[in-house]
Amino acid sequence: HVANMLTSEKEETANAKRKKLFNDLSELRFAWANVIINARIYLMFGNEDVLKNVKLFLGHTKELISNIGAQKDILTFEQQEAVDLLEPLRAKWEEKLTGLVNIHRSDKVRIDSYLLRTEIGPLLTRIDDSLKKFVDVQLKTIFNTSAALTQQTETSTNLVVALLIAGLGLGILIAWFIINAIVTPINATAHAMKEIAAGEGDLTRRLPYKGNDEIGKMVTSFNSFVGKIQEIVKLTNDSTVHMSNAADEMAKATKATSETIQLQKIETENATTAVNEMAATAQDVAQNA
Repeated sequence: HVANMLTSEKEETANAKRKKLFNDLSELRFAWANVIINARIYLMFGNEDVLKNVKLFLGHTKELISNIGAQKDILTFEQQEAVDLLEPLRAKWEEKLTGLVNIHRSDKVRIDSYLLRTEIGPLLTRIDDSLKKFVDVQLKTIFNTSAALTQQTETSTNLVVALLIAGLGLGILIAWFIINAIVTPINATAHAMKEIAAGEGDLTRRLPYKGNDEIGKMVTSFNSFVGKIQEIVKLTNDSTVHMSNAADEMAKATKATSETIQLQKIETENATTAVNEMAATAQDVAQNA
């Protein structure tokens, strides 16, 4: 189980604290394996140097268990409980080892197999069970943490997508409002001005926009401007009609005066002719007398 935990831990993205915990667990596994191996060698050969190695590795396991227990900020309640069980079991194993050494150095050495079967074996089994429990809790914690992070990531992604969609919809709504509230009245005003400038506009036309904003003020001013132009054009048209009628009347009077003058001219010419004829006649009469 320790090997499986280490393999799984390598696949996870760990922070600095998790890496330290991983290293401590790996070193504890290695140190305890050396305790067991050297203890068996001592029981077989009774070598004191091997016994020193056993005590050296046993002291190192005590230090590692203490270091793991000090990492309370990343241990759950179950993990802390498992760590708390390791040190008493290790101390008890060390106590049993002392008794085993005393027996091995005495005449009772021949009952070593009995002790291994009745005392040390069960103790090792309990230690192994405690380590398995600790590793299982650690794996469960890592799995739960990974699942929580995955859920948070999915939730954040969905939230971002929802916000993007809402922002896009709001942007479209604002653009539509701007077009209808600003662009459309401006385009209508520009079109009306263009028609008037081209000489094809209807001066009776008015823009229907009503409002108190700048666009509304512009439309009101435009309607007022067109109204004044309409009044000026109407007055000009009335004056033109009046002048046209007066000109017609004057033309008729001028024509009548011309005809009268022509008639007077003819009558004058006739009178002149008659006077000349009378003068000639008078002259003839005078000469004949």
